[in-house]
Amino acid sequence: MLVRDLIDFLKIQDPDLEVQITLVGTDPDDENTLDVSTFPVAQVIYLPEDEEDDEPGVVWLVGGEDEDVEDFLDTISGDDLDDLDD
Repeated sequence: MLVRDLIDFLKIQDPDLEVQITLVGTDPDDENTLDVSTFPVAQVIYLPEDEEDDEPGVVWLVGGEDEDVEDFLDTISGDDLDDLDD
């Protein structure tokens, strides 16, 4: 989805609505069943373009359990990069 498409959709919504992200995938224990997880969007992150690969930037909508989101944000900000080597 392009940012302009998301903006067009959000413009016509009630501004007091909560934005959530829903992840859908096949249940690992039963391929005929879908797993659905829904979380409020806790953070919006812009990742700039990758100049080496000439790829455009992207926007991430980040959601999950509060502690997991905090840990993730700390990790990608570089605060906990040393922990990834363990």
